[in-house]
Order: sequence, then C-alpha cells, then structure tokens
Amino acid sequence: MEKMSKSHEDYLEAIVMLGGRTDVPIRSVDVATKMGVSKASVNKAVNALKEKGLVDQPYYGDITLTDDGYEYGQSILDRHHLLFTFLTKVLGIPEERADEEACIMEHAISDESFVKLKMAIDDRLHQVAGFGLGALDRVVGSSARCEQYVQYHSQGSGRRVRVLS
Repeated sequence: MEKMSKSHEDYLEAIVMLGGRTDVPIRSVDVATKMGVSKASVNKAVNALKEKGLVDQPYYGDITLTDDGYEYGQSILDRHHLLFTFLTKVLGIPEERADEEACIMEHAISDESFVKLKMAIDDRLHQVAGFGLGALDRVVGSSARCEQYVQYHSQGSGRRVRVLS
C-alpha cells in the first residue's frame, strides 16, 4: 500500500488504539478526544481516508475501518510498540520520552529497515533481557496482515521474520 502522510497514519493508528476494526465502529468524538483535535479536524481526515478506501462512515455516522485501513493502522501501531520496546528495554530511555520518539520514528522508517531492526531487536532482547527468540511476536503481534515472510540465515538458523506491509 502507498505510504501516506504522518497525520493520516496517526488517525488510523488512533482508531485502531480505540478498538476500531472492520466490524467495530468508533465515534468521531472519541478520535478527537484521543488525538486532542477538534471534531472538524477528524471529519476532514476521515473524508480523506474514505477517498483512499481506508474507512467507511455514513453521513454523520460512526467510523469503521476497511480491511486495508485496519491493516495499515495496525502496522503503524505495531511499529510504535516495537520502537518503544527497543528504546526502553535496550537503550534504557525513559518511557515518556521513548513514547514520543517512537511516534516520530514509526512514520519515517522504511519497511526494509523495519524488518532488519525487528531482527536486531529480537536478538538483542534475547541477549539482554532473556526473552526467548520470537519475543517480538508478542510485542508486535501475529495476525493475518503478517503473512509475508523473509528468510534470515543467521549462522544457518533459518529464522523467519514477519514483514509488515
């Protein structure tokens, strides 16, 4: 899917964080409150997301994510969780600062770099914190959007890493 603006990604991420899914609608006022913006700002963003086929909203109704909208929003949230975990657990950055910085980084990192970072963080968490291999599956999740795989041959291990698209 084509990369979109940070603002639109933030709206999709917020809708997912509020529990929005393809079958669970979210109220515009809840999105506005979560993001600290006006309902008019939410309506403008939702109209743009509707044009991209990422959300559905009947006239003045609740917002429902399409399959593509849910996949995209969840992938942004997953990136945030991974980056937050790396910043706090590996680098020891305080949680509040790590949350702010993860929010910035989640929009800038490429898919290829994200996959490599995920592999490196998984290895590092295993070394530092004693997490088992695959610990990031619990941090990042393992849903249908992660069906694509990349083979990573580290010392012949043949480990598989989920790719978020």
